[in-house]
Amino acid sequence: MSDLEQLHATRDAFVEGMRALIERVEEDTPEAELRGIVGRAGQVLRGAAVHLDTLADLDFSSADPDEILRVLSRAQHLPRMVLAFGQVLHHEEKSTAWVPAQLEAIELISQLSTLVQEWLASSALDPRQLLGELDEEFDEEFDEDEFDEDDELEGGEAT
Repeated sequence: MSDLEQLHATRDAFVEGMRALIERVEEDTPEAELRGIVGRAGQVLRGAAVHLDTLADLDFSSADPDEILRVLSRAQHLPRMVLAFGQVLHHEEKSTAWVPAQLEAIELISQLSTLVQEWLASSALDPRQLLGELDEEFDEEFDEDEFDEDDELEGGEAT
C-alpha cells in the first residue's frame, strides 16, 4: 500500500469511527431528560460533523499543506467534544453513561494523531516549515511601520 493509500485508509477509518460514535451518542442520549448543553449534545455534534465531510473529501496528494492542517485541526474538535460532554454529564448529572463514548473518543484521537504523523512523514514536511509560513503571513499583515511607539494606550499612558 502506498503512503497516499495508507493516509486515505487512516483518514477513512477515523471518519467512519467518528460518524458511528456521533450516531451512538445521539441514540444513547435521552436529550429530553438532560438539561443544558449535554441535552443538545447530539445536535451540536451533528452540526460539527460537517468537518468530517470536509476531511472525507480531502485529497492529501493535491491539497495545500495549510488547508490540510486546517481540516485536521477542525476534525480534532469532534472527539474532544465527546470527552467534554461526558465530563459535563458526569459533573452535572453524576452519570457515567458516556464513559464508553469517551473511551472511544480517546481511541479516535489516537487515530487522528496517527493520521497527522503519517501525513507529515509522507509529505516530508517539517512542521516548523508550516509555522514559518504562518509567521510570514502574520508579518505581511502587520506592518511595524504603522505602529508608533509614542502612541498612547487607551488609559492615556504613553508606551
